[in-house]
Amino acid sequence: SGQIVARINQNFNDACFAAKGSVLVVALHNRIRGEIGFYDLAHPDRGPQCVPGGFFNTKLAVSPDGGLVSVTSNDGQILLLDPSLREESGSLRGHLIVPCGSAFSPDGRRLFSTDRRQEAVKLWDVGTQQELLTLAGGTDSRLYGVPRWSADGNVIPAGGPWQA
Repeated sequence: SGQIVARINQNFNDACFAAKGSVLVVALHNRIRGEIGFYDLAHPDRGPQCVPGGFFNTKLAVSPDGGLVSVTSNDGQILLLDPSLREESGSLRGHLIVPCGSAFSPDGRRLFSTDRRQEAVKLWDVGTQQELLTLAGGTDSRLYGVPRWSADGNVIPAGGPWQA
């Protein structure tokens, strides 16, 4: 219809649709510390419900079913948020420095996250929230762009030098 359903009047780093397209999740940037805003697209007159936290230059990823959003944070953890309830549902702890991004596997059961140096890639079990694997990195192992899985969920890119 061309109608505006949500207006974001703040700076933001990343945004994605979740909960089967009914929620817009936005990484809002507020000076030093940011927050995650949940916009209910069925009720555009309502402002966002926000989760405060230590987010700066965060990246978002949505599970294939739209039921979880992963959020990279400043303290080395990855938060798992439930977009329907608009709250944290868990966290993955283990990165030594700030993770650069994350991506859910095609079946939504695993997630991999990246950082810039020693731990180029970490693989996580989403259900148990346990770390499954760490791949060591080099001097600059950051994966530029959006982390991705192969269509079958068996291959991910790992960098510095580049491998799959």
